[in-house]
Amino acid sequence: MKSFYKIVFVAVLIVAIQALCLAEPAGDNAVTKAVDEIIMPTPDGGMAALAKQIKYPDAARKEGITGTVYVSAVIAKDGTVTKTTIEKGVNNELDAAAVEAITATKWIPAKKAGEAVEVSVTIPISFKLDCKDKVK
Repeated sequence: MKSFYKIVFVAVLIVAIQALCLAEPAGDNAVTKAVDEIIMPTPDGGMAALAKQIKYPDAARKEGITGTVYVSAVIAKDGTVTKTTIEKGVNNELDAAAVEAITATKWIPAKKAGEAVEVSVTIPISFKLDCKDKVK
């Protein structure tokens, strides 16, 4: 269970850092910086809601596969995920688990000037195992 909280902590930390840096509107190629008063999308229910959706694949656990999957996701104005792209993957099982967790999560959409806007964000999902977490 400790590894689950480690995954959540790392994901929260990286998403928070990215939110401070920039957001890219999905509709055009311009980059909107956080100083332009955009409020980044967040999982409805907080990062715990996203963490609950993360399922460590048994095959990857058995093989001791760990790593961070970086998923680019377009969060629509209604908070749904409309598109995902693996920016940097680990293996097929972990990549699929990361995408599944992100798409299964309901999001509070980004806002600019009080209006919901569609944005693209990169979300890191870390998969780590403690020695005792490996299934043999």
